[in-house]
Amino acid sequence: MSSKLDIIQSNELNRLVEEWQEYCFILMEKGPSTKVFDDLSRCLHTLKALVRSINYVYLSTFIHYNEDLVNICKNDLERFDKKILDILLDSQAYLSEFRDTFLSGNAVQRGKSQENIIVDKITAITKSEKYNDEDEEGNEIELDMDVLVNSGVMNQEEAEKLQSKIDSYAKTHNSQQLEKTERKSQSELISVFREDIDFIFKKIENLSVHLGYLWFNNNNSNKDLNLQGKTIDKAYKELKLLQSSALKLKMLPLDGLFNKLKRLALDVSRSLDKEIHVNLYGAEERVENSVIENIQGSLMHLIRNAVDHGIEGGEQRAQQRKPSIGKIDLQAKVVGNEINLTIKDDGGGIDVDAISTKLEARGDDITNLSEAQILNKVFEDNFSTKKEISEISGRGVGMAVVKQEVEKLGGRISIQTQKNKGTSFHISLPTSISIIEALIVSVSRTKYALPLSDISQIIDLTEYQTLSEGSYRQYLKVDDENVVPFVNLENLLSSKKTLSHPKQTGIVVASQDEFLVFGVEEAIGQQQIFIRKIVQNIDSNYKGMSIFADGEPGMVIDIKTVAEKYSMSSERKAANE
Repeated sequence: MSSKLDIIQSNELNRLVEEWQEYCFILMEKGPSTKVFDDLSRCLHTLKALVRSINYVYLSTFIHYNEDLVNICKNDLERFDKKILDILLDSQAYLSEFRDTFLSGNAVQRGKSQENIIVDKITAITKSEKYNDEDEEGNEIELDMDVLVNSGVMNQEEAEKLQSKIDSYAKTHNSQQLEKTERKSQSELISVFREDIDFIFKKIENLSVHLGYLWFNNNNSNKDLNLQGKTIDKAYKELKLLQSSALKLKMLPLDGLFNKLKRLALDVSRSLDKEIHVNLYGAEERVENSVIENIQGSLMHLIRNAVDHGIEGGEQRAQQRKPSIGKIDLQAKVVGNEINLTIKDDGGGIDVDAISTKLEARGDDITNLSEAQILNKVFEDNFSTKKEISEISGRGVGMAVVKQEVEKLGGRISIQTQKNKGTSFHISLPTSISIIEALIVSVSRTKYALPLSDISQIIDLTEYQTLSEGSYRQYLKVDDENVVPFVNLENLLSSKKTLSHPKQTGIVVASQDEFLVFGVEEAIGQQQIFIRKIVQNIDSNYKGMSIFADGEPGMVIDIKTVAEKYSMSSERKAANE
């Protein structure tokens, strides 16, 4: 299979599997219609031909059974019910698993038992013949040689030769099938618009003209310094446009992620026997693919919680005079360089009193805590008010991980809740984590970059008194009553330990509900940098490396991680002293 054909088939496979899911969502939300079944039938027919073309004949047969089911519903809309919808969703999920494995380049493992369960459900409705899991063009070819010999078609020797050829073909066919699955992964392929590529080439052309002039002017005895300065300004503007256009190529719409979350919500609701409706807003908004990959797990956890913890069962909703069908909203909106995500449900809300009771039971003093501070306790490790642990939730570890992942991306998360009205989780993230605004600092006469979004404040250390406690713990005296932990950043980046700090600049970072101050020799200035990932194993203190404005390479410090590691290590040292 050629590389170009491989890409086309991969994109088409992904599109058709997603369309199948979308038609199921329409049937769920708007009910059956001849048009939807017509569209779904065309989708399945095209998908059936596609999987056959890439030699997955058994899937072609499997999809054909789903076509039969769709055709029955198309001819009699009253036949469509929740049972049929569940079958179509389960079939689509099976194809999604195949799609994901196929696009990742891994060998596809056939799930015969899963196929048979689904097909048995379909045949019970369609009254079709028993499922033949090997198509006429499938991997197994069986002929009764005794019949051929007894009927005089061939003698025994000819029959044995024919059987040998059939066995040899089947072995070769299976080997070729395996090789086709072990090809280069297509999971990192992205589709781009031709006009975006054309725009980038136009910017490159303009840059070439400007650079050509600068070269010519530099080698000319009569240099026009004024025009040279204007040309440099123009070249810089073209470069910024080129940069933003190149970054746009890595930006993907959220519709794929949103549809996956919607499907997850529906699957969880089915397992819990709850009826829900999921609304998607802003799925067309675009963010960098790496942001989607890093936040996906956290959003999936919040969705599970919304269905399991948030949305009540049918009887409970009826008692509260709520609609029998629960509602979950997924919203996205890009504002500047941030994407604001909201997951909102109309369930029972978070029980703040239950959180307070749990905190008091473990000995916490909550007298001076606001409701918002009490709510934020759900982000602590091993904290859960749920009495029973299920396969879905209740272990008290997920929310802590959600907060950590959001903050690792330079984002923020907050909660709003109202009893019997519902809960909203609001997440703000940068649309890109490849290009960031950074503060360039000097530590041990070496330049480093710190993400500006992680820095709360920059202070002059000479204005504060330093206090020492224990072996290596220091504090800055903010006023007569308050002190803030202080550490020389050099001590955390190297094996050198010293209590003296450069009396220049302090970088204030928020970590685990407290502030830390990191001492550096100098804050050189703010700069937009591109983070290059380092393939080799690297200390978790670093996000990667970059080339600074002076052309010199330098490391990008993950100052949030450094702060959290310091907080945990200082707590352990304090306990041992």
